[in-house]
Amino acid sequence: MKDSASLSDILILLFFAVPIVVIFRMFWLYWTRGRAPERDSASVQYEPPDHLTPGECGALLDNAVAPHNITATIVDLSVKGYLAIAQGDGSSAPASQDSKNYTFHLLKAQSDWNDLKPHERAVLNGIFVPTNPFQLLSESLSRVQSVGGNSPLGPLVREQLAPVEELMATASGFSRQGVPREAAPRPVVTLLE
Repeated sequence: MKDSASLSDILILLFFAVPIVVIFRMFWLYWTRGRAPERDSASVQYEPPDHLTPGECGALLDNAVAPHNITATIVDLSVKGYLAIAQGDGSSAPASQDSKNYTFHLLKAQSDWNDLKPHERAVLNGIFVPTNPFQLLSESLSRVQSVGGNSPLGPLVREQLAPVEELMATASGFSRQGVPREAAPRPVVTLLE
């Protein structure tokens, strides 16, 4: 009987001792190896890296130009002082509840745009310089003429396109060669335009 009592005592001791030993061993492993290594503190960077604009950073992150990148460029140009953004179009007519209109005011002359990056100049041109829908047609016609100029059909192509060029020159403000005349930027543009 003595043997059976000592065997039960050993089993009870093992039943309680083994988990305690395992807990201490796991705690020691966690303490020495399991925790994440301490890292330096991260500093917050408020400006884009390497003098990139917010639109460029967004395009790099998205791997494409998205509408919010263009919006970031517009806001950045406003912060730089090239344009001002005001809510409302300045008219006394009540606006609908669903749509809010914003007005863009040009603050710097077009000659000051040379300091900007090409995509920023393109955004300002897109907002303030009036566009002409005949420009794409004129460029297409000049391409057709250049392709047809070396072929035997070149004189026929030029003869057929001459009336279209004349019409475009009178209707759209283009010169005879399809080069658009310089348009002055508008000082105020509404978002709905």
